[in-house]
Amino acid sequence: IGLGASAAFGVASAAAFAELFGIELSEFQTVQSAAMAELSFMSIATSLTDHLVSTVSHEGSCVFVDLRELSYDYLPLDFSEIDFLITISNVPQISSAQDLEFRRLKCESCLSVIKERKIAQTLRDVSVEDVRDVLDGLPEDARRLCTHVVQENDRVRHAAKLLEERSYEALGKLLTRSQDSLRDSYEVSCPEIDWLIKRAAETDGILGSRMVGPGFGGCTLSLIRKDAVDTYLYNIEEYERIFGFKPEWFRLSPVSGARRLPILVN
Repeated sequence: IGLGASAAFGVASAAAFAELFGIELSEFQTVQSAAMAELSFMSIATSLTDHLVSTVSHEGSCVFVDLRELSYDYLPLDFSEIDFLITISNVPQISSAQDLEFRRLKCESCLSVIKERKIAQTLRDVSVEDVRDVLDGLPEDARRLCTHVVQENDRVRHAAKLLEERSYEALGKLLTRSQDSLRDSYEVSCPEIDWLIKRAAETDGILGSRMVGPGFGGCTLSLIRKDAVDTYLYNIEEYERIFGFKPEWFRLSPVSGARRLPILVN
């Protein structure tokens, strides 16, 4: 469903086996073990983001990850007035690997052209102005996809600042802009997700909403005031009748990463 469940299971398994056999693993070794297991046994090559967050997360915080440096910081989450609400679309999952690979290759072609004019290791080192400067050397789809990635990197940095400031109204608007770009520029949304996002936008008390996961289904993440949850759930009641899938929902509760829990025996 796009929430990193397989990564969480892999990290929990790595931690459990380490505990069982008395193996001392560092945080990064735990992350590597889980990611390598997914690649070796399931042929799933992913970034380390989900594995890292499942390992190092803290209760009441979110994790700001720098994959280039393999470093992270904690950002505060104040749930006294707002919630993060997940809505699972339950759209049947289809393989999106080919579509995502197409987007990756287009972005790489864009980066190659930009590298002819400036020093850049990845699109993280590129600005929107850099993309515009090479407009004549890029096909339209590559420029559009590349612009989304560059702007999304900027949005992530901006979101971290807003979380530190507890500026949730502004953060909600940022989530919505991210979704608009995912839908219109990166083109990984779908009618079911678009419908849920639209209902969220029509609900007083929802500050912003975007899809999460690789795309073409999965979930939406909504920043919502606590007193608006019931209204939102009422607004999405027609979803099953329209699309034939019953949505599910839950509030996010950030907790600590994989760890040993005490077993209570009656």
